[in-house]
Amino acid sequence: MLVQLLLVLSFSFSRTAFAVDYIFNHHTQQQAISQFNLRAIFTSRMRRWPDGTPVKLVTYNYDNTIFIDVCSQMNIYPINFKRVWDMVIYSGGGEGPIFVNNREEMIKAVSSTPGAIGYLESVKKGDEINVLQIN
Repeated sequence: MLVQLLLVLSFSFSRTAFAVDYIFNHHTQQQAISQFNLRAIFTSRMRRWPDGTPVKLVTYNYDNTIFIDVCSQMNIYPINFKRVWDMVIYSGGGEGPIFVNNREEMIKAVSSTPGAIGYLESVKKGDEINVLQIN
């Protein structure tokens, strides 16, 4: 019994959550965002920045560990994230996110797409990208 409990606990805590930096396109006027609005962007409820620029979400693929941790931090199950965006796309309600495979693609997509928001495990010195402050 004790062994089973230890196995369950070790499995539960085997992955540590990443510290995530949210990044945005340099043309976007937004410098800070609330956790509520950030979640609204990820669930397609906030589709425009306050200046009227369309929001374009850039995200890692659904099986990426950083994506899974971001969903966890926002209390969104990854499958629900997928369902929300599938409904937006297939109902004609809007465009889906831009999917990327790695850090370099994330930086390139966010920096070259007006209104884009994405995330990185951590921004490194020399990354030419803006970090969004979370209130």
